[in-house]
Amino acid sequence: MSDIVCPLKRAYSLFGLEIGLGIRHKKDTDASIGRRASVRTMNHGRAGGRIKRRIDAIAEELRMQPRNVAARAVSASLPRFGLNRTRTQLLRWIGLDIGPGSLVMGPIDLTGPGDARELLSIGRDTYISAPLHIDIGAAVRIGDRINIGHDVALLTIDHEIRDGDRRCGELRGEPIRIEDGAWLGSRATILPGVTVGRGAIVAAGAVVTKDVPADTMVAGVPAKVVRQLDAPAGEQQHRRDADR
Repeated sequence: MSDIVCPLKRAYSLFGLEIGLGIRHKKDTDASIGRRASVRTMNHGRAGGRIKRRIDAIAEELRMQPRNVAARAVSASLPRFGLNRTRTQLLRWIGLDIGPGSLVMGPIDLTGPGDARELLSIGRDTYISAPLHIDIGAAVRIGDRINIGHDVALLTIDHEIRDGDRRCGELRGEPIRIEDGAWLGSRATILPGVTVGRGAIVAAGAVVTKDVPADTMVAGVPAKVVRQLDAPAGEQQHRRDADR
């Protein structure tokens, strides 16, 4: 018997196993079961972590504001500069606050975490040539009698500056206000926290980083005042009366 067991014992020992007359000791068996249970627990923990990460990734992928998505779909589905009243009315029906007499003439791309129904308003008799990109992380208030050219961007979201390991930090949002009578030229970019004053002009391609005074024209990157404009006739009379 020993002639048979010894070669088997030597063979099994090559794989780190020990046997005695072909029977394992109970304490070895108990220890082995404990190790296997520990390994199973660790594997279950890792699997649970992987599943949670996958669920979080899917939730991140699907995170969106349905109204913002609908605004893009509705505004882009009709031909540019055609069916403008229809497009504008459809945007009103999905919840956008657009005043009477205003027209949206092309696609509006609404991005960001905010709900356009609460944070976006467009006044009376305002014409938006479009495409228009509005990043909604804070309120965007567009006044009355405003003209907005092609490919304008209104960006309410900025990031904190971090250390060199990753410079782009946490999100922060600041509101944008476009006051009555202003004109935003094509490809102008309005950055977070900016107010464009009443009757001001932002030249094409300008990047506006700070408030624009009323009745001025700004241009350049960053935008600077390049011209003083006449105030509306009624306001000019009011100023003359005030100076007397």
